[in-house]
Amino acid sequence: MTSTLASIAITAIFLASAGLLKAQNLITNPGFENNLTGWSNATSGGASASFAVESSLPYTGARAMRVAITNPGTALHNVQSRATGTSINLPIGTPTTVTFRARASIPGVKVRFVLQDATYHNREFTLSTSWARYAWNHTTTEANPELRIQFRSAGTVWLDDISVEAHPIPSSGILLTLDPSIRHQTMDGFGGALTWNAIRIINLPSQQRNEVESMIFDDLGLDIIRLKNWYYPDGYPASKSPSAISPAWERNNFNANQSFVSMARKPGRRVKILLSSWSPPENLKSNNDRQNGGTLKKNINGQFLYADFAQYWVDLLDNLNWTPDYLSFQNEPDWVAAHETCEFAPTQTATKAGLAEAIDAIHARIRNRPDVPILIGPESESTGKFLEQVVPLRSRPSIGIYAFHNYNIGDPSLTDSASVISNLNGIRSETSNPTSGRPNWMSEFSRGAFDWLETAHVIHNTIVEANASAYIYWALAWASESTPATPHPERVFSLDTSGTYARGDTYFALKHFAKYISRGHQRFEVSKATGTNPSIRASAYLHPAGNQVTLVVLNIGDTDDEIALRFRGLPIASATSFRTRKSDIGASPFEQRPVNPASNLPISKKSITTFVFNLATTLNPYDPALLRVNQILHQSNQVSLAIPAQPGHNFILWKSSSPAGPWLQVSNPTVSESDGESLLTDPNPSSTRAFYRVQRAPNP
Repeated sequence: MTSTLASIAITAIFLASAGLLKAQNLITNPGFENNLTGWSNATSGGASASFAVESSLPYTGARAMRVAITNPGTALHNVQSRATGTSINLPIGTPTTVTFRARASIPGVKVRFVLQDATYHNREFTLSTSWARYAWNHTTTEANPELRIQFRSAGTVWLDDISVEAHPIPSSGILLTLDPSIRHQTMDGFGGALTWNAIRIINLPSQQRNEVESMIFDDLGLDIIRLKNWYYPDGYPASKSPSAISPAWERNNFNANQSFVSMARKPGRRVKILLSSWSPPENLKSNNDRQNGGTLKKNINGQFLYADFAQYWVDLLDNLNWTPDYLSFQNEPDWVAAHETCEFAPTQTATKAGLAEAIDAIHARIRNRPDVPILIGPESESTGKFLEQVVPLRSRPSIGIYAFHNYNIGDPSLTDSASVISNLNGIRSETSNPTSGRPNWMSEFSRGAFDWLETAHVIHNTIVEANASAYIYWALAWASESTPATPHPERVFSLDTSGTYARGDTYFALKHFAKYISRGHQRFEVSKATGTNPSIRASAYLHPAGNQVTLVVLNIGDTDDEIALRFRGLPIASATSFRTRKSDIGASPFEQRPVNPASNLPISKKSITTFVFNLATTLNPYDPALLRVNQILHQSNQVSLAIPAQPGHNFILWKSSSPAGPWLQVSNPTVSESDGESLLTDPNPSSTRAFYRVQRAPNP
């Protein structure tokens, strides 16, 4: 399209009956509306408890069961309820989901749910004092198990809305099972780069600029914009004013960045800005040139100019008039080209400055700024180079985000190659390391050889195989070779100097991910039945509010197929979908379609389909009773607080030199999750005594 406003799809949700969306509950009297009919309650072994139905504070309906445990006994089954009125008769190997609502009189009360006959399969749950939903996914190992509930702690427990649902394997269609009990990375979102081209958007006529702005931020819903560093005043460091930047086109780009940031940060937008640099200023370069490689210059004592380089970043931040959210001081530190480049070794050698040493110097100078950016790195040109360059960064909490590029994928045939997948998995391992891991971003990639669907294939693999928290597409906007501008297969937008623009097909590849997946969404497990069409790829994401699920399904093959969906513990209320097929490009891309999740769903060849499921119940309610510090960890000069994990919720770390305050928010704490705990690490620990507090952050 040229100079016309993009149409923005308005979601019309397809409402289906609960019978279509919810499997049959195998439990008789699940909500105790018929008192204790179908339930057998008993104590043994000296235990003491009472069982009753009360109507004062049920979760739903008119009644709930109350169990007051005075003495839980020594054996697991000393206080127990059994669903004796229920016949669970399922083939062995049937996926089932057990869900229930519960609350307790005090925090930390435990209950154990058991599916038992000859075998003994169970899951223990720790309850809070507010009604919450609990789920257990189980695959049957016997034909006639009985549901038992065992009460393991003194206190009072209320139970309601107990369910056992079977999810039989369909006779046709590719089975996709969505299992929110297996959580992966929390997303920072999807983005695009405007490194040399923000100025082209700013210079569009107002109508066209407003149209492109609306598509980038409202229709695509991008979360991150990557901009280029243009701070190179002539005569630096004697001259530090941006007005000294020359030639004029570089100064204009510097000013265009500021204009674009103002656009991106309009009220109501949550866009984050990554500022990446391709080179230090020439007076700090060994070759006195921002181009053609080189490394940091040395002083007369033979020492690299790390302190001068760090001062450059202080000067840059002082003169921007805006603060980037994320900062990368060197793009592709092992790449030499005729454009701006600079070489850094992972750690310094006799001939090259070190990434690690430069990071230490920069962080030491900027860490006490009021709005310190999060440092990301090393922005390696390939996944293999990243695995080399990340090694010395593991011990540096100053790095908040690991970042890499996908340029080792030279053409679409390599997307699924063993070496590419192995490297992505290596990055996932770096991310998940409990002591040195960081979230990772794919911060630059696009190639003209990839069409829109092949681009989506790379995005999917990067998110799933590397656990990437963000994917930043390189060619968000680029100069058009023709006037008026014409679509380009690699570029989301092509712009010419006369004020026209054209939108490319890759727009829709990005939209299928970015429109309904944003910062705070958490990816969770989607399993595909083995032996089925290998061209079907799927990933699923839970909204940070816990009330919506997004599923993105690709069919990269040449054969139409169908999928059958199974929802493990997901209370689906309504659904819709958006589809783009190869045959739709140029006609009706991102076509909205109704969904009946109980039926097999067509997945066309060469297509992407984004499903949006609204949930009847919030999955991630925040429980204030769980907010406590389990332990404080000291490692070297590093301080970490361990708190119980609450997936889908973020927490703020505060620090003070006195228990009476004043309290200052810790900038950019490193956050990791392992074994049911979230670990919040202060990246700038004090050299003297400090006090810490943890607070829940509001949902974005």
